[in-house]
Parts: sequence; structure tokens; C-alpha cells
Amino acid sequence: MMDRTIRFHAHCVNTIDTQMDETEGARLRVFLDGHYPRSKGGMEQLAKDAGLRRGTLYAWFKGKGRPQLASVGALARACEVERWEVVAAMDGYGLAEARRAAVAEDVEAAVAPLRELMREAGLLPEAKAHGATAPAAPGAKGRAA
Repeated sequence: MMDRTIRFHAHCVNTIDTQMDETEGARLRVFLDGHYPRSKGGMEQLAKDAGLRRGTLYAWFKGKGRPQLASVGALARACEVERWEVVAAMDGYGLAEARRAAVAEDVEAAVAPLRELMREAGLLPEAKAHGATAPAAPGAKGRAA
């Protein structure tokens, strides 16, 4: 027979008890990275926008402590999402979409300086109001995408 220990977690009524561990903290980090662009100032600015301390966010990411319902709501407002989306992310729902968004932002940030250099060199058209298109590569057949 296997010996199992059942842990009792006493908590306040307004605390979300998601049994926060490192995995859930990491999920929260991925979600926030995907829904709060680094171009806005990263975790430090997110903490300010949510009325939290940056250290509090990082403690949650490491599984130290649990966010209270009010804090989850503040994060949701700062990220312009619903509170349930933050909770669902901590439980692992929607993780793939958040990862894709975070990767897309990283790629865009990495490509932006190169795009600007190409534009300055006359290799790309001037930026339009919403999404400039690149000319077809030399020797390419058909229309530019």
C-alpha cells in the first residue's frame, strides 16, 4: 500500500486557491508575456498598471504565494482580458495561444531594426498607415504577397 500525504491549505475567502506550484507560476508568466507586450514596458510596467509590486509578480511566477482575487482582476484589467482568462491560464488552458503571441512579439521586436535599415536603404517601401508590404524578391515570379 502506498503512503500518501494529504495537505490541507487554509486560505482567505478572497484568495484563488489554484494549488500554485512552479508549473502554474510559469503558466501565469507565459500568459502575461503573451497578453502584455514587452513594448509597453514588460513586467515592471505591468505591475505598475495593475497596482502591484514587481516582486509580487515574480514571487507568483516562482510559486511563492498565491494571487488574491482582486490581484487577478487587476492583472486582467492591465492585460485587457477577463479575469477568468488569467485563472484559466494558470490552470493551463490557452497556453499554446499565449506562447504563440509571445514568440510573435519577440520575432517582431527582432526584425523591426532590420526592417528599418532595409527601408532606409530603399529596399522596402515607406511604411503605410497600417502594415506595409514588401516588394517581391528579385527574380520572383507572380505578385508580391
